[in-house]
Formats: sequence, structure tokens, C-alpha cells
Amino acid sequence: MKLLLIDGDSLAHRCYYSNVNKEKILTNSDGCPIAICSGFLISLRSLLTRLNPSHLAIAFNSPVHSFRYQVCPEYKQNRDHTKPEDFLIDLRNLRCLLGEMNICNLNISGFEVGDLLATITERTSCPIVIHSNDKKILQLVSDRVSVHYTHGKTHQIYTPDLVVQEFGFSPELIPLFKAIAGNSSDNIKGVAGIGKITAAQMIQKYGDLANIFANLAELKPRMQKKMQDNQLLITQLLKITNLATNVPLSFSVDNCQITQIKTNVDIAQELEIQHLVDKLPD
Repeated sequence: MKLLLIDGDSLAHRCYYSNVNKEKILTNSDGCPIAICSGFLISLRSLLTRLNPSHLAIAFNSPVHSFRYQVCPEYKQNRDHTKPEDFLIDLRNLRCLLGEMNICNLNISGFEVGDLLATITERTSCPIVIHSNDKKILQLVSDRVSVHYTHGKTHQIYTPDLVVQEFGFSPELIPLFKAIAGNSSDNIKGVAGIGKITAAQMIQKYGDLANIFANLAELKPRMQKKMQDNQLLITQLLKITNLATNVPLSFSVDNCQITQIKTNVDIAQELEIQHLVDKLPD
């Protein structure tokens, strides 16, 4: 058994924005946008062929802001949260399509994709591969969980060893690294004056936050002061950078078997993408 978990939002955005710069929005003959639905099916076919899972589930962000915005009002405020109308229509149709195809797709109010993925990995015991281009998902990597990451035509499977090779420390310490060094993509400032290199060196040497503070006397006086002055800030930011594993999620791997996928569905014919559904591997 192998469960494939897909970061649906990440993939949907890539499908949409790979078409948005073209002269004409991809639509069916009725003018309904299909860039996300068609691109998603093409990508899904590739993932199923490449990764060969026996089970499949897809997670999406909630339209309601997560608890992280209450912890840190500046969270993701560097992003434009408005979406074009054709994007919203296409995404709604994708969710309907996946539902009609009997593909498990989930979103829970107030939680992000990563929280759903973290909760599922926590509750299951089978081997899991997660497809996501969001590197904060790498904190979930373990001997049982790998992350499939793509950049252009390059495919990368993150294992614990590869995470250590890239970051210099184990996957579970990634949230601490982002809390101290910051994460510009999520508008997390981190500790002023401590950059990625210094944060990584500190975590490589001491590990978790408790051990860093237990060995604070070994740090240079300037660094000691920065860590002492920002201990509360780091603790607060860890609530943001750590993925939640307590999502109130109704989930059973038994309901995610790929053999249960239906390929003859009305919405695929209406959107004129039935030929893409038919190309999914059995």
C-alpha cells in the first residue's frame, strides 16, 4: 500500500498560471474556463504513473483564514488574496469533478493544506508520498513519508537524508528554522539580525529551541541577547510554522483506493475533458 497525498492548491495554481500568460484563456466550446481542470488531470496522470500509489487523497485550503492570522496578523499579508473570476469558477469545477470521480478531496474550515496533510500522516501508518511544491511541507518527511517536489521538468523525492543534505538538519527542525530566520513567502519576519546561515548553524549545533537556550552561554554575547529578547516571538512564530496535526478530519484510507475512481462522469463531458479522464491509468 502507498498513499499519495496531493497539495491541491499548489497544483491548481500551477495549472492556472501556466496558462494565464497566454493570449487566450483555455476554455471549452461554451466559454467555460478549464485550465485548472485539464491541467490537473494531465498532472494527475503523470503523478499516478510516476509514483504508482494504491491510494489517493487531495487536500485544499479553506476559504476561511486559518488560525495563523490570529496569532500573527501580518501572516501572508504580502500576498494578493483576490483571485480572478475564471480561476474561482475553474477551481469550483475541479472540486466537483474530483467528487464525481469519487476521488477523496478535503478542505476543513480554518485550516490550511499543510495542516490536513500533517493530520493525515499523523493518523495513518502506511507509506506516504506527498506531492507539493511548498517547502514547509518538508517538515513531514520521515522514514515513512517522502515529499515529491517539482521544479520545471525536474522531479525530486525528499527523504530524511536529502532534507539533511539541503538544510543541514532533520525535517522536524524546519519550523524552528523558519521561526528564527523568517520566511518571506509567508511574510514571517523571524528574529531581526539573524539570517538563514546563522540560524541554520545554531540549529545544526544545538537542535531544538530548548537545547539552544540550555546552551545560550556558548553563543556570542550579541547572539545571546537577540535570542533572549526574542524568545517569546520565536515561541509565537512556532505556532505558525508548525503544521497542525489536530484537524477535525473525517478520513479513512480505505475510502481512497485508486481502484474506486470513476471515469465516466457528467461534468467531464460538460467541460469537454472526458478524453483526459479516460487517459488516467487504471
